[in-house]
Amino acid sequence: MNCPISCINKSLKHKNNIVLVGAHHDNEKPRDFNVFLSEFVKEVIDLTNNGIKILRRDKLFYKFRIKMFLFDAIAKVSILKIKSVTGYSSCSKCIQKGEYVKDRVCFPIISYIKKTHDDFNMLCDPDHHTGQICWISLKSI
Repeated sequence: MNCPISCINKSLKHKNNIVLVGAHHDNEKPRDFNVFLSEFVKEVIDLTNNGIKILRRDKLFYKFRIKMFLFDAIAKVSILKIKSVTGYSSCSKCIQKGEYVKDRVCFPIISYIKKTHDDFNMLCDPDHHTGQICWISLKSI
């Protein structure tokens, strides 16, 4: 299984602005994404605090910030330690138990309680989480 960490450099104006910053290659996904991503996290924290040094157009320092993370469904559940989309408490936007209808989990109730970032970090919906919250869900960067 390949697990790439890619980023898009928004300051580059050409089409080839996707950069590979890390990768995992094995027969299975990483056992612990906190360990897999630890070096990436250390470097991101350093770059966020100190900027990046690139000599371009007589400018040496550039600010560095992450605007967003984008994951496929498998990476999302592995990194955020949450139920997969087929689980009864799998909705990442609201606190609602799914129902098994016609061979699949559905969320038929229209009224719901919306989850906030703090709700997620405080494990307000314990059935939604499958393990220790990964660093990426916290506002540490």
